[in-house]
Amino acid sequence: MAKKLVHDKILFTAFFVLVAVGLTMVYSASAALARAGNQGPNSFLIKQSLAAGVGALSMFMMMHLDYRLLRRPGVVNGLLGGVIGLLVFVLFGPELNNTHRWFFVGGISVQPAELAKLALIPFVAYQIERQQRRVRQRELLIPCGLAVGIMAALILLQPDLGTALLLGATVFMLLFLAGLRWKYIVGATLAALPALYLLIGTVPYRRARLLAFLDPEKDPLGSGYQAHQSLIAVGSGGVWGLGLGESLQKLHFLPHPHSDF
Repeated sequence: MAKKLVHDKILFTAFFVLVAVGLTMVYSASAALARAGNQGPNSFLIKQSLAAGVGALSMFMMMHLDYRLLRRPGVVNGLLGGVIGLLVFVLFGPELNNTHRWFFVGGISVQPAELAKLALIPFVAYQIERQQRRVRQRELLIPCGLAVGIMAALILLQPDLGTALLLGATVFMLLFLAGLRWKYIVGATLAALPALYLLIGTVPYRRARLLAFLDPEKDPLGSGYQAHQSLIAVGSGGVWGLGLGESLQKLHFLPHPHSDF
């Protein structure tokens, strides 16, 4: 065993490079929007930089935390139970954009669905380590299935289909890497297809979003507007873009250019 704890320098460097590039892109995309709202051109950049600072501080703290704490049932189950409690609590919180995804603490927005990822992965990893060579046994699959099922159901009530699907895919990937056979994954996927069809095909706004993604030209000024403007933004810049700060679609053509677009 190593006598001294050594951090992964490549991963550490990649973190700071990605954060720096992300902050640069947020500023480039948001300056015009912030200036139009009389917030100052740096308002979104300042907010994102503060969030990045909190993230970096959290990372430094976790780097010096003994990972073997995640082997303790009390810690793992406590994280899972706490996040499930937050997922229930947020459903009774204020509505924002017709959803119940956030609650606010001291002016800071908290999205429990994001915390669900941080709680579910250690829980599944703990279950895998307990069973190890019995990856296909019910003692492993049942608790993992219940955990992701409860979380996904609560997230769907917000509603947030994308995050719920991401949680399910993450658990399947962890189990697959641990040795779960393909037939279990394929079987579960086929069994989930009818439910997925109901969640998308019977909900008008989800169905419209999918159709707009497949053919944004069909309604370029309505449901396909965001996707259509996105294609113009990417197409006008090509592979290398127009240059830092030179893009045009952010000038009130592309809705919310600074967000997850």
